[in-house]
Amino acid sequence: MTKLPILAILLSLIAGLNGLAIADDTPTTQPLEHILAAQPPQTFQQEHAHCAAILQQGPDAILSLCRMLDQTENDARQRTLLQSLAVYVACNDRTPQRTLFIQAIADALNSSSNKQTQTFLIELLQWAGDDRSVKVLSPFLNDEYLCGPAARALTTLASPIPSTFQGQAQPSSQRQAQPSFRGEAEESIPSPAADALTSALAHSHAADKAAVIIALGTLRAEKATDLIARHAQHPDPAIRQSALWALANLGCEPIGPTLFEQITGTAGYPQAQAGANYLLLAQRLTQKGQAHT
Repeated sequence: MTKLPILAILLSLIAGLNGLAIADDTPTTQPLEHILAAQPPQTFQQEHAHCAAILQQGPDAILSLCRMLDQTENDARQRTLLQSLAVYVACNDRTPQRTLFIQAIADALNSSSNKQTQTFLIELLQWAGDDRSVKVLSPFLNDEYLCGPAARALTTLASPIPSTFQGQAQPSSQRQAQPSFRGEAEESIPSPAADALTSALAHSHAADKAAVIIALGTLRAEKATDLIARHAQHPDPAIRQSALWALANLGCEPIGPTLFEQITGTAGYPQAQAGANYLLLAQRLTQKGQAHT
């Protein structure tokens, strides 16, 4: 199968969406087979017409596209269409179409056993999903291969969309929270996604604990602070460093002495990591009015 960089394609699509008033969303009457056999559309209007035509055919058309990912040697066209659909349904208040798309992708995700295909479908939910997708994504936190993609998708779904972009489709790089630059007044983000991540870590269901801890730290899920703190001395360095970063981003003051000891007792990259975490902790404590560390 051909693996396309989903973010690069979505960014190129969104560049046109942000600057283009959609002139015609009238669906064509072409069946899915004709759309796949036709030359790729040359304009956004043509692409939108194809998307509208596929959605008009119902969830079976989307499921057919998803099944082709496992059955077709060169699935570039199928992937491009699914990515275009994700962009299309996420724009301009297309709620019924978005609901149809989310459900179809969820069904395809649960019926596929191909890890690469499942990763791609999770990325589509990361783009076009909403709180309804949390129940679909949560079980994949138990999967060693898919835990990371699922945790990133849940992080994106739980992250607020900047007001500058509201009403427009967001590439995941813009929707995903950027912990080092969040506003000073911003608090922990309560959400079903954060609850799912916390539950996975609490019950040791998370196959990739480092990814889940990073997700919780990014969301500044304060309810998970004690859970994360239990991993601050973990023998696995990836888990341990993820926990230290997450606690720093949460503004967990008790972690300060540990970070300071690492700064004074290590050298090279570990020292630089500890220093960066210490500065992040100081920033978070300043935002909380607790600049005592």
